[in-house]
Amino acid sequence: MKKSIFFGLMTLVFIGSQSICAQEMVAKKHENPQWYNIVHIDYHSGTYSKALGIIDKYYRKASEKAGTNMPAMIIELNTGPYDSMAVWHMKDGIESMNWDISPDNIKWREALNEIAGGKDKADEIIKEYQSYVASSTNSIGRLRD
Repeated sequence: MKKSIFFGLMTLVFIGSQSICAQEMVAKKHENPQWYNIVHIDYHSGTYSKALGIIDKYYRKASEKAGTNMPAMIIELNTGPYDSMAVWHMKDGIESMNWDISPDNIKWREALNEIAGGKDKADEIIKEYQSYVASSTNSIGRLRD
């Protein structure tokens, strides 16, 4: 009987607190939210330095030439299942997710084609880089207000 009374009182307290919270809630939008794309990459054993070579020789140069976004940071990971983590600021925020192929993707690819010596050679470079990647994950996050 005592347990029934206790649970009954707790139910009333819970229901009462829920109605108070609902009355106090006010819609609030984030001001100037800063969204980031976080990519974790695991490379096949023995290919990490080869992958970095492609990034430095081609990918980074293509970003510089095209004037596109570079990672805000790259972290070499010493524990866990991944070898590195790249954090990209999403300059257009979550709106960036609405593109299938963005104008920046096109500018970057055109710059890579030029640096590599043509589309076919750029395709080969991308294919080679992808052959070094064992797995990757992608997360989207926002800096805390």
